[in-house]
Amino acid sequence: MGFPLPNGRFDSLAIKPLKGLGAKVYVFGSRARGDQQLLHIVGQIKDNLEVRNLKIKVDLVDMADLAESYRENINMSRVQV
Repeated sequence: MGFPLPNGRFDSLAIKPLKGLGAKVYVFGSRARGDQQLLHIVGQIKDNLEVRNLKIKVDLVDMADLAESYRENINMSRVQV
């Protein structure tokens, strides 16, 4: 397999039986892209921000999830820290 599975049992419980029936099996999302570790870390950061009593509002967003109009506005006004 070209992507990490949660454990070896997933392959034997789901993928092999489906392929044995002639099904085409696909994976998509963070596992297929190989960025599940990055998403896990971002999730932890989001959790940490939620439990802290910060004096400012902080939004952690994935630019790919934003509408194009928001991305344009952010790109024009963003400042790297």
